[in-house]
Amino acid sequence: MQSSTFRFYHLKISAKRLPGRQLRLDPLAVVFVGGAGQWNEIGRTEKRLNEWNPSFAKSITLPGDNDNQRRAQVRVDFYNKEMTESRFLGTCEVNFYALIHAKGTSVELELNTPEPVKGSPRVFLTAQEGYNQPGADSSSLVNLSMQLMQTNYYGVSMRIYYEISRAGNGTWVPVHKSENIQIDEQGWGQFPANKISMQDLTMDEESCGLLFNLYRYRRLGSKKLLGCFQTSILELSRKSVGEFVQFTPNHKEGLLAADVQVLHTQKTGSTYDVSLKLVNVQWNATLLTEATVV
Repeated sequence: MQSSTFRFYHLKISAKRLPGRQLRLDPLAVVFVGGAGQWNEIGRTEKRLNEWNPSFAKSITLPGDNDNQRRAQVRVDFYNKEMTESRFLGTCEVNFYALIHAKGTSVELELNTPEPVKGSPRVFLTAQEGYNQPGADSSSLVNLSMQLMQTNYYGVSMRIYYEISRAGNGTWVPVHKSENIQIDEQGWGQFPANKISMQDLTMDEESCGLLFNLYRYRRLGSKKLLGCFQTSILELSRKSVGEFVQFTPNHKEGLLAADVQVLHTQKTGSTYDVSLKLVNVQWNATLLTEATVV
């Protein structure tokens, strides 16, 4: 293998005999990478194919090293989208070496649950190797347009911006930051459209995990996290107009709820056109008006 070739692994996840059937909630798997108590989330599943013996539809991209000290942790929860409630089911851990040297076959792990359960729940992990030449997709462009919702205006000066990070080497690496926008009296804002090359995002493939953090700008350059969502360019390109991407609000900073809605997606040649809008936003008016923002 030439040194210029970038190696990565797609981690596929399935499970059997998950506990908590009486909850009638959807199972959700979240993947972390790290070790020695330091864990960084690198991706999470999306659509579930079966409630109790799920084969999670989305694969997670792992860094392409075989460091025997680096470990992958999978956390499994039940998650109720409508009630935005979750219940922790358990975790399992494995090192990269074991996954990689399984050569595409499943590694079976016991799900360590917080309480004893019947049925011996299991998680199955499969790492499939892939290669990519750096710069192979550098000609691809992502025309990203993001609008702020129509929302209530509380008479405070509010500047908001978002930052994009990509999954890489077991952590999130910041790769793009938008300009600040000022919320006007009608409670509406438009982030400037961005043309970002795949090379600028230092992404090896369209399915690379992306983290969007929405920040509120504070005086002297400080910032407060309002919320975040995770996706990929490939995932966005497959969504239909009107579909949503799950957004996680930060209640401590006054944002109670919000959704990210897809307004437009299209791929023409090597160019992706993606337009998103933050909608259904609910603020904590007390927290919002008590804070002084410059």
